[in-house]
Amino acid sequence: MVEWRTAVHGFLASALVLLLAGCASTPPVPQLNVTLPNTWRLGSPAERLGPAPDLRNWWRVFHDANLDRLVKQVLAQNLTIRAAAERLAAARSLETTARGRFRPGLGIQSGATPTPGATRSYYQINFDASWQLGLFGRSRSAARVAAGNAQLASADLSAARVAVVAESVRDYLHLRAAQQQVHIQQHLVDLQRHQLALQKVLVAEHLRSPNRLAQAQAALGTQIAARAEAHAAVQIAAQKIALLLGYFAPPQWLYQPAPSPQPTRLAIAVLPANLLRTRPDVQWAEAKVLKAAGEAGIAQADLYPHLALGAGLSWSVSQVGGHLLTSSAIPFFGPLINLPLFDWGERHAALRARNHLLQAALLEYRQTVYTAVAETEMALARLHAAQVRAARSTLQVQALHRVAHAAEVRSQLGLNSGLALDQARTVLLKAELAANQARAAEGVSLVALYKALGGAALPSVPTRIKPKP
Repeated sequence: MVEWRTAVHGFLASALVLLLAGCASTPPVPQLNVTLPNTWRLGSPAERLGPAPDLRNWWRVFHDANLDRLVKQVLAQNLTIRAAAERLAAARSLETTARGRFRPGLGIQSGATPTPGATRSYYQINFDASWQLGLFGRSRSAARVAAGNAQLASADLSAARVAVVAESVRDYLHLRAAQQQVHIQQHLVDLQRHQLALQKVLVAEHLRSPNRLAQAQAALGTQIAARAEAHAAVQIAAQKIALLLGYFAPPQWLYQPAPSPQPTRLAIAVLPANLLRTRPDVQWAEAKVLKAAGEAGIAQADLYPHLALGAGLSWSVSQVGGHLLTSSAIPFFGPLINLPLFDWGERHAALRARNHLLQAALLEYRQTVYTAVAETEMALARLHAAQVRAARSTLQVQALHRVAHAAEVRSQLGLNSGLALDQARTVLLKAELAANQARAAEGVSLVALYKALGGAALPSVPTRIKPKP
C-alpha cells in the first residue's frame, strides 16, 4: 500500500512539473527596429552615388603597393588583433561548453573508507549518470547567453581590425606627407640661406638696413626649426607603425622616400542601413541585447524547479586485513528536483533586474545606431571640406608656378634681382607645403570615413554567430 501511494505521489509530481513546463515559455528576443534615413545629408551634393566600396580592402583606393604591404602585415602581426582573436576562440569554446550542460553526463568516483576503530575498510566505486533537463526555457536562454558572449567577442575582433587598419593607413599617410615636408623644408632652408647671403652683400654695400639682415637670420632660424619638426614627424609616424606591427624599431623600407598616395575620387554608396551590418559597435550592441535576453530568460526559468534525471551504480567491498569479506552492488534511478520555496521573492527581484537590464541594452543599441549614423555624416562633411581645400590648394600651386616662372624669366633678362626670384620661389614652396598638408588631410578624412563605415570589419569568411531560435 505504501509503495502504491508513493508511486501515485511521484506520478502526480511529475505531471505537475510537466504542466508547469508546458505553461512556461522562453521570452522572445526583442526586435531591434530602428528607423534610419534613406540617404546621407552631409555628403557632397554634386556627387552621385557610385559603386559600393570594398570595405574589406578599402585602403587599395590609394593605389600604393607599399601601403597594401603594410596593411597585410599589420593584420597578420598586430598584437591587439591577435589577442582579440584568442578571446573569440575562447568564447566559442565556452559556447560549446554551455550547450553540453544540458546533455547526459557520466562520472566515476572511487575511494576507500576505514571504520572508526580501524578494524575494517570499505572500498566503493560509484558510476553516476545525470541529465539536466533544460525545461522552462533554461536551455534556450543559456544558449542565447553563450551566443551573445561569442558575438561580443566577434564584434571586439572586428572593432580591433577596423581601428588598427585605420591607424596604420593614417600613420602611413602622415609618414609620406612628413617626408614630403622634409624635402620642401630643405629647399626653403636653402633659399633662406641664399637670401641671407644676398642681404649680407647689400648691407655691406650700404644698400640695405642692418635690420633686414637680422630679419633674414630670424627667418632662417624659423625654417631650420620647421625642418626639424618635419624630421620629428617622420620618426613619430614610423614609430607608430612599428608599434602596430609589433616591433620595437620601424622597418627600414619605411624610410625610403616615396610620393604621398592620392586616393581615387569615388562616391560612397553605403546607405545608413548598411551600418547595422558593418559597424562593429552596432554588432556589439546587438550581441549585448541577445545576451541580456538570455540572462532574463534564465532568471525567469529560475522561478521554476530545476529538473534532472539521475542514474547510477554503487559497488562496495568490505575488507579486513588482506581478506575480502562481502561485496554488494546497488543500482539507482530517479528524477532529481530542486524546487525554490523560501527565496521566491529574491528570484522575482532578480527577474525584474534582468528585465530592466534588457531594456537598458535596447536603449543602448538605439543610441549606438544613432551615433554610428552621426559619425558617418560628420565624416562625410569633413571629407567634402578636405576635398575642396585640396583642390583649391592645387590650383594655387599651379598659379604660383606661373608667377615663379615669370620671375625666373625676368631675372634672366636682368629686369629684377636674385632676391626677388628667391622670394617668388619661397612663396611657391610654402604653397606646395600647404598643398601637401591639404592632400594629407584629404586622405586622413577618407580614412575616418571608412572607419565610420566599419571598413575592414568584414572578414573573408563570416564569423558572426546566429542565435538559436
